[in-house]
Amino acid sequence: MTAVEALPVYKKAKEIAQSRGENLTSLIGAYLSGCVAAGYGPRRVVKVNTVRRFDRSEFGRAIMPADWDDPEDAIYDNA
Repeated sequence: MTAVEALPVYKKAKEIAQSRGENLTSLIGAYLSGCVAAGYGPRRVVKVNTVRRFDRSEFGRAIMPADWDDPEDAIYDNA
């Protein structure tokens, strides 16, 4: 028994395919063809640079925006 055959739904899927007069491979192929025809195929991924660039201090440290600063702590304070 393969790992795929050990899956809980494998036996049920195989029975459904046989009840339709098909084998499981052709049933999966028909399903995938339908997915592609419906537009569920591979998606084109567009990579967008969304990294925010911060100004740098004279020491090369990033200067965070003022609205990120909590005046009650010393984090982000460049004084």
